[in-house]
Parts: sequence; structure tokens; C-alpha cells
Amino acid sequence: MTFHTEFGTIAGVAAPEVGSMVVERPADRRPLGWTLVADGVFVAPNAFLVDATGLVLRTNGSPKGEIVPVAALPARATAVVDRPVPAVEDPTLATEELTAVLAAADAPPIVDPEQWRPGAHADLTPHERVRLGRSGKLLVWHTTGDRPSAEDPFVFDFTPQQGPVRDFAVVGRNIAATRMYYDFADGASGTIAVVGLVEDAHIASVVLRRDGMPDLAARITGGTFLIAGPDLTDLPERGPVTAVLVARDHSGNVREELPYQRQD
Repeated sequence: MTFHTEFGTIAGVAAPEVGSMVVERPADRRPLGWTLVADGVFVAPNAFLVDATGLVLRTNGSPKGEIVPVAALPARATAVVDRPVPAVEDPTLATEELTAVLAAADAPPIVDPEQWRPGAHADLTPHERVRLGRSGKLLVWHTTGDRPSAEDPFVFDFTPQQGPVRDFAVVGRNIAATRMYYDFADGASGTIAVVGLVEDAHIASVVLRRDGMPDLAARITGGTFLIAGPDLTDLPERGPVTAVLVARDHSGNVREELPYQRQD
């Protein structure tokens, strides 16, 4: 490894026989993205902050990796701001709370946490609450509750993604949506909420219209929306269209109808 940054990017050189690589933290059970390897160079963008535990390198699909102690690594690269942005003037309490959450986020670190806008928030269960935020095409959700792991925010990227597989997303002209899981039990959950971005300031309401079931209205705040309900567990993502997101303007005119279906 030749350098690592304060935003978690890790890069270096690799022998010609290395065709794939995974860069991990020791004893980290969370799956991380695969590292790009090309022409003798590897890079893991926004992976994690290298700390005193060092890191683990696994090559060519090996189930076992090599632990590299921090003493054998170069010092963390000094950050240089290439596109400065103005500071937020008179931030609200909600903005300050979201900034604090994002600044404390674990791998990968979140860039410019003070530039994120707070969004919709709601109580999902008697013991679990969610808050949304956004920065451009990025949506973050942060849950708090009884689960020890509920404190880590999750960032979803609605920009076009390369490759054959991406997380579930439906993207339209005025709104974009995905689903988040909550109410975990024994490490798993089938309970979902529909969360997304509102891209047009004229959109005043978003409703999830379902065949044979009541419509569900979204909470809209700060360019984000949230739809939660106990009967969303079995909302299908493939097959015949049974659910549609309907966005209307302040006059009640339909601006967009977006099928809730995986876009392959």
C-alpha cells in the first residue's frame, strides 16, 4: 500500500499475478466493496480509515488474508480541499444534529457532513426512529433505537451506477426512491419503509398507490420523503406492477407516476 486518506481511500501497487483484491479491517464482519485492480495498481475508494489495528489484504479470492500492521504502512495523506464550499449560515438544531451524526460515521467517512440537509423523520416503532438527510443525489438514513448497530448512518447513491448489479432503486424525473429495512429481529428484517428524494420544488405530495390496498402518503421534508407502514413488508420489487409512486404539485396535478419496480 502506498497511500491512504482521511476519507478512507486506500491504494497501492500489486504484482502481475494479482487479479482481484479485498482490503479489510481486522475482525470487521461487515462486507466491503471489492478493490479495483488494473495494470499493477489497486484502489479502494472511500473504504475505511486505517487505524492502530492495521488492515487485511486478501488477493485472488483467498478466504484468508494477510494482516499488515499499522507500523508497516505510510502515514495518512494530508487532505487538500480542491473545491471549497461556503459554510452553512445559522444552522438549525436539526442540521447540527445531522452533522454530528455524519461526522461520527464509521467506514466509510462521509465527506463535508456540514453540507448535508436534514430531511424527513418519523417514529418507525415504539423503540425505533429514523431521520433522513441529503446531499445532491445522496440520501442518508440514520436510525436510533434499542439495537446496538442502529447508530450507524447508511448512505444511498442515486447517481447512475455501472455494473450488472446495484441496490434496489427507482429513479424518475421528479422523484427517486429505494427501500430501507427496520424492526430487526435476530439479525434480520422483512419490514421496509420507502425512502427517497424529491427533485422538483413544485412537488407537494408523494403517495404510494397500491392495488386493493389503501394509499399511503409520504412525509416530505428537505427534499426527502418517507413512507412507512406495517403492511409494506411484502411490497414486491419484480413482476406485475402492483404499486406506483404518485407525485403531485400544489394544485393537485399529477407530475409523475413512478412504478415501484426494480429497474434492471
